[in-house]
Amino acid sequence: MRILNIILCWMLAAPWFPAHAQGLTLLGAGSGSAPSQPGIQFINSCTGTTSCASVPAHVAGDLFLAYVGRDASTAAPTLPGGWTSVSTPSINGTSTADSVALLACKVAAGSSETITGFTNGANLVATIYRNTRQIGGGTCATDILGTPSNFTSTVNTTSTTVTYNSITTGDATSWVAGFAYTPAATAGLDTAPASMTNRALAGSTKAAAHDTNAAVASWTTANVTVTTAGRIITSTVEIKTPQAATPTFSPSSGVPPQSVTISSATTGSSGYIHYTTDGSTPTSGSTAGTSVSVTVDPTTVKAKVISLPGYSDSGVGSATYTASGITISNVGSVVQDGDMSPHTCTVSGITLATGDSIVALSATGSLGGDISATWNSVSLTQLGTGLNPGGNLETHFFRLNNVTGGTGDLVLTKTSSGDDGATFDCAGVRITGLTTHAEDKTASSSNAASVNWTTGATATTSTAVEGIVAMFAANTDTSTTIGTWQNSFTRLARIGQSTGGCCVLDYGYFVSSSAAAFTGAVNGNASVESAGYIVTFQ
Repeated sequence: MRILNIILCWMLAAPWFPAHAQGLTLLGAGSGSAPSQPGIQFINSCTGTTSCASVPAHVAGDLFLAYVGRDASTAAPTLPGGWTSVSTPSINGTSTADSVALLACKVAAGSSETITGFTNGANLVATIYRNTRQIGGGTCATDILGTPSNFTSTVNTTSTTVTYNSITTGDATSWVAGFAYTPAATAGLDTAPASMTNRALAGSTKAAAHDTNAAVASWTTANVTVTTAGRIITSTVEIKTPQAATPTFSPSSGVPPQSVTISSATTGSSGYIHYTTDGSTPTSGSTAGTSVSVTVDPTTVKAKVISLPGYSDSGVGSATYTASGITISNVGSVVQDGDMSPHTCTVSGITLATGDSIVALSATGSLGGDISATWNSVSLTQLGTGLNPGGNLETHFFRLNNVTGGTGDLVLTKTSSGDDGATFDCAGVRITGLTTHAEDKTASSSNAASVNWTTGATATTSTAVEGIVAMFAANTDTSTTIGTWQNSFTRLARIGQSTGGCCVLDYGYFVSSSAAAFTGAVNGNASVESAGYIVTFQ
């Protein structure tokens, strides 16, 4: 067999060998056995009118693509059961100058699939690929393929130029396939566009299939000239490579210090796992490895498989290690300029699980009225009263504990008349694991020149204390330092107008590993009017 494969390789490379015959596979390939290497593989092709009389050998999980043309109609050929329509580009000319093509896909359930039932089809080309991404809750059209790009020639005219439109893939691991249909039999349709390989030719040169035969980040529009003018329809589409499995952690939670092992279910991925311990998303420049020592409370470890050959990058796995089991995370923020009535600030699409808590914060210019807050149309409770140091800044702090899970908008609204032109900063913070669903202490401070404000709060048990700190400043912008956070404070966000605006909202969280008063939260900027809240949980 090795000698036969060598001879076949020499024939495929020979300039006199027909281009469309390059769709042949080496002996042993496409035989139904699983491939030995990762990455997309072309298996084989077949042609026909409404069906393939003989379907090439295949295995469960293989991707089938079919491109079926029909003339003198804009109604696509019938889509057989088990297939998914990807695209149906058409030319709507006069009654005899209509044409349409159907691009369809399916994933083989076994080794005896059929390609048949495309009723009203005139010409069909089908290709089979292995080691593509698999369906993950959607369809082959949404999960395995990208959005197709179609070309149709000008209505009621004919052309000898076959145009295959450009495609930008999701990453540099995907292939691009190109298909063409014309009702006019023409030589040259089997000529693959630049950087593609011809895989199949059907119906006296009326339909053709090609692909890049390699992973590409993008594919540029290319033209092929044929000998006979006709109506032209083409489709180019991304074929996605398998995605590496999202890393998991062992243990997945716990109290620091912890020795954490990171792994991915994808074979061979251990050398391609990158992780961070500061809560940021890993990149190729992040630390590579499968073990990490967690010593700081709290620590969020995130990991991702990056640049594993034959796979697109994985999703981001995350695990948090903390003494109390409470986790605090940012769920969004908005800087809303004024000139509206009613004056609102909305953070859209916040998803919470049942049992979570949400905290809302706002900083505005002097609106002269109260603020109310809702999440998913459920009212939040205001903590303390709105602070108004010096008359130019209003700050508010709200919370809602033990929510019923769902997705909704966080909406803060001014409830009485005032300055509708004022800047309105708002933000939401999610708390998970807050089993008592009650704050231990709420403390606030305001001063036209806040220098140092504290909670004065002491936990009443021996458990660790966690909390949210928010600092606000008026008559300044994000280019100004409004204060320096002390102790173990971790910033979640700092928002506001970048220059010449009001106001700034700077917020985050802290963890205290012992039951002690949390003091010295902020050293403020004495030249900036500021205010703030500290809320502790135990």
